[in-house]
Amino acid sequence: MPAIYVIHKSEDRSFVEAAVLCPLPALGFDTWWSAPVLEERDDPALFEGAVANGPAILAIVSPAAVASARFRRQVDQALASGTPCIPIYVGLSADAVAWPGLATRQAITVASVTDLAAVQNMWRTLASQLPASAGPLEGADRLSSVALPIAWHAGAFSHLLAFAMDRQNFDRAELL
Repeated sequence: MPAIYVIHKSEDRSFVEAAVLCPLPALGFDTWWSAPVLEERDDPALFEGAVANGPAILAIVSPAAVASARFRRQVDQALASGTPCIPIYVGLSADAVAWPGLATRQAITVASVTDLAAVQNMWRTLASQLPASAGPLEGADRLSSVALPIAWHAGAFSHLLAFAMDRQNFDRAELL
């Protein structure tokens, strides 16, 4: 079960599902862990497992998220873990957020969730920044029980494949 951990606020889940998750199956991920779902379980071991077992962490930095002490604490813990953490700024810029830990990361910015060009740019950037999926996790039964499936998105796959072929990036195209 190749999975990725997404730290987000409940208010941002529609954006996560409609835009962020779309390219992930083409990049080797078929499930994801959602921070609010893990919070519902009230089991710190699940959070620690998601941080430690995923090849990367996506942090959805929105106005609602920045205002949340819990979100900031989760992202700070993720940053301290050593697992690659990719911030995705939604509706604000990286410059607008005073967060030393994230300031050193290559950020993705999506000014508007309805801007298809910005969303597709996010997909391309994720394709270039995400490490290869490590494959199924061993001994992660508890995490498997809270992992959510990611639906295949033909539009995201087609866009990433066309982008790789336009740039004659045959290695990337072969990975897709």
